[in-house]
Order: sequence, then C-alpha cells, then structure tokens
Amino acid sequence: MPFHTIPVIGELPASSRRVELCYNHAKTVVWLQLTNTDYITGGLGQRFVTALIGGVTSPAGWSAINPATADRYRDVTLSFGDKIGNSTDLCQFQRAICVDWKGFSSSTAGRYAKGLTFGRDMSGPSFVMKALKTGFDAIGATVSAYNGVRARGFTVDDAVAYLQKRAQAVPPAIVDPALTEFIQVGPDPAGVFTEDRPMSTKEGDRRNIGIVYSNKNLTHNGQFTYMAETAGLPLKRVIAYGFRGDSRPPSVIRSAGGFNSNYTRPDHIAQAQTMGKPDNRALDLPTFLGNQHFGGYISVCKSYAVTKGFATNMNSTTGAASRHAGWIYACFVEGGFDIPPRGVIPASNTHPDIIIPYDEQEISMPGLLDWRDTVACRQVDMRGAFEGNIFIKEEFMLQDPDACMQIYFLLSGISQGLQP
Repeated sequence: MPFHTIPVIGELPASSRRVELCYNHAKTVVWLQLTNTDYITGGLGQRFVTALIGGVTSPAGWSAINPATADRYRDVTLSFGDKIGNSTDLCQFQRAICVDWKGFSSSTAGRYAKGLTFGRDMSGPSFVMKALKTGFDAIGATVSAYNGVRARGFTVDDAVAYLQKRAQAVPPAIVDPALTEFIQVGPDPAGVFTEDRPMSTKEGDRRNIGIVYSNKNLTHNGQFTYMAETAGLPLKRVIAYGFRGDSRPPSVIRSAGGFNSNYTRPDHIAQAQTMGKPDNRALDLPTFLGNQHFGGYISVCKSYAVTKGFATNMNSTTGAASRHAGWIYACFVEGGFDIPPRGVIPASNTHPDIIIPYDEQEISMPGLLDWRDTVACRQVDMRGAFEGNIFIKEEFMLQDPDACMQIYFLLSGISQGLQP
C-alpha cells in the first residue's frame, strides 16, 4: 500500500487536527497526519480516517510509515488544521497529497523527496517538505521552502518552519463568543456535491424526510409538558433534533436565552390581545398552525433546506434585495409534535379540523428552546449555501453519538432526498 490510514471511530475530530506534523524526540522520524472523511483518500465520505504521509527506512529501502511505527515514534504532535486555509482549501490540500502519495514505494521514493539546489535530499523531513509543497501548490499558496542556495538536507525544524510560514499568511478565524462550549469540525468535503438548495415556505418540502431521534427515547417515561392542555391531538410527540434558520448569530441567540415562542414576546402578546386572541389559546396547536405569530409553540424543521429559507429571509415578499446570510441551528426538542404534510386532519370528538397550511417538515413544541438545547450550528451565505466549519457541542458527541453524526453529515450538506 502506498500510504496507510487509521480509522477514526467514536469521535468527531476537531478542525485543528485536520493537518498534524508528528515526530519523535530525536527528530529522526517525521510524518504528516491528514484527518478527514475518506473522501480525501478516494472514498465516498461518511467515515473518518487519518492518512499517514511520510517515509521511513527499512531493509528494502524507503517505505511508507505504518500505524505501528507512527504509534512508536509519536512523541510530538503539532496541529495546523486551522492554519492552511478555509474548509475548501483544506480539502484540496489533503486530497492532492493523498492522490500523489498513492504512487509511493521504495522504487519511486526519489520522486517524493524535496529538491535541493543540486540534487535531492532523501530523508524523512524531505518527504514531508515535498508533500507540503504538493498541497500548497494545489490551493495556489506560494510558500518558499528556502531562500538562495540549499546544499544541506532538510530537518524536522525546516518542516515546522514551512508550516508556520503558511500559518502566518492565514488570518485568524473569528469565532462567536457564544460558541466556547462547541468544537469546530471541518465539514465532510463530499457534502458540497450533494447539498440541498434552500426552499421557501411557499414552495414547501414534500420529501419523505426521517426524524433524527434522540437516544433519550430509549429511557423516556412518555410524560411531557403540557399534556393536559394538548390532550386529544392526533399527533405523535417525539424526542428528537431539528433545525432552525435564523439571521441572528449565536451570541444574540444566547443573550435572548434561546429561541422563544412568539407568545412570550410583548409585541406579539399585545397584537394578539388587540385581535381578540385569548391567552388560554396560546397552546392551541391548530390555531398556532394557522397563524404562528399567536401561539406558545416553537418549531424546528426536519428539512435543513426549509430552514435555509428562513435563515436567508427567502420568504420575504421584497425578493432577492432582502436576502442575507444567516445561521442554521440544530436543536434538541423534547415532546415536539411531528406535523404531517400540508392538508387537513378531519375533526373528531377530541379536536376540530386541523388545517396544516405549509409543507415545512415541522416539529412544534409547546414552550421554548433554551440556548442549552442548541447542539450544533453552521453559517449559510446569502444564497443559502453552507460555509465555514461546523460547530458542535462537545457533550452532544459524548451523550448522543449516533444523532451527533447524523447532524454532522446533514450540516455538511448530505442530501435529504431528490429535490423538485
């Protein structure tokens, strides 16, 4: 095998780990660790791997470093994943190196050594230097390995300096202060090819999209808040995760305490009272579905495409002029009602006709969503395309890993089905 990989299981590797330089104390063995989904090694994504890029001497000549050797010599690990470029640059950087190193062998090792002014330096640091140059060239980054004449071989310190030179050219990322409890994770690079476009409320989303259930379903006693007030509704209550689109950044959401239902806002309460809407109807779900400005419910969507429409103001009547960038938030919902597609649920002896005017893939929960219920988020540009890293609450991965991985790949852009 030209280079070896290590599967990454049971964790979401932080974006800083996407590029690591590793070496031993004696600085005689050095290699790169490139961590991402297996898209960078030619796979389809959906699983994480670490590619080991480096050469070590063996009786048969130079060979690619393997996991056992890496474990034995990994005394120092320096992380540069956030210092290469944006998530697109990073993927191109990693993929170019992996594609090139598919041809590494004892007979071809000379091609993977960094050139000197005269000849090549056949050494471990030289292989790393050449791999880095391959990656830098792929993203159009001009980073000089040395100045003037170079006659001596390369060292581990040269490789560190080479990476640090690139790091100095990358502006520091500005992270919203509300995201201190979240880890930054680079998106699955394959997501850009499958990402769903935004969908407006008017268009709706009639795809058959499954619910991302929480593992709390396994131990929940079935008792939810406001059960008496909502008794008789023919809708399933779920413990799950859904998406909300919002123009406000995380710090503003946190300052507000989270996402509040309209009936907790003084202006909406006053408007409802002016229109003769009694307070005791705030938890009337059919009324809320008919006019969401006058209800005590908060909603999330199973469809991230619909939430993109909300985040970018796509539903505005003023058209493209009012579009803006925004955020998609993944939130935990306990006891939300899974709302069916647009249509009418006929009246029964326990409820009136329930008119569902939109196909929003909605889960509606009585009450509010506390900021603590936000488990992940990612920005979208004004066109509704995901951009930047994904922010995931660390405890989410620890407490509900299966759901966390589903949310990660959805926020990476995995499609939820063929769009019309």
